[in-house]
Amino acid sequence: MPSISENISSWNSYNWARGGHEWSDPWGTAERQWQITVYPRIQAALKRHHRVLEIGPGLGRWTERLLRHIHHLDVVDVAEKVLAGLSETLLDRLPDNIKSRVSVHLNDGKTLPVENESIDFLFSFDSLVHADLDVLDAYIQESARVLHRTEGLGFIHHANMPGTRHWRGTATADSVLASCQKANLHCYVQELTPWVHEQNGPLDCFTFFGTQPREPYKRLTANVLDEANYAKRLVALYG
Repeated sequence: MPSISENISSWNSYNWARGGHEWSDPWGTAERQWQITVYPRIQAALKRHHRVLEIGPGLGRWTERLLRHIHHLDVVDVAEKVLAGLSETLLDRLPDNIKSRVSVHLNDGKTLPVENESIDFLFSFDSLVHADLDVLDAYIQESARVLHRTEGLGFIHHANMPGTRHWRGTATADSVLASCQKANLHCYVQELTPWVHEQNGPLDCFTFFGTQPREPYKRLTANVLDEANYAKRLVALYG
């Protein structure tokens, strides 16, 4: 399964010519993926929170869009060249008043280099699917430290069916739920979903959690392929 060192090597050497937008092709565009699959799931969290931490930003597909809604963004990644590429292709081109609202952190793949209780919302999409359970567990324990004690929320996209296909890590919905419970975080929603390139079972999971109890916990099945096909039809008709 993909180790931290393998992730560092892979993403430092990856051909980022399209800036990661190739992973949004099933939706037609990254903007459509954001509008139809990502933003509806985090909209309420973004309305409430001002300092957000993004794990695994790549070259900024979601970074750029998160900045529309929040006061300050911390981005964290294990790959130095990826963060350099993020700065070159996105951050350095932002107006100074927006660029000043972003802090960039190189980390070790398990710790979050920000202060205790400093983060209102923790977010990761299309990145932690490549993380093994030990990494997810460490990040969730760190989430309990860095999230605001009374209003902290988190949303992470991670693997649910470990395997070498599509380079998925060893995490599952059950193991991430257990990690949340161990960290005294409360899991609100888990959506099990096939991914667009694999329809044989729920390959991935979206886990939404926070620092405060809220009932009931819900686990349900989604299908992002349906969302992607819908978005692509809209692009074809109106794009």
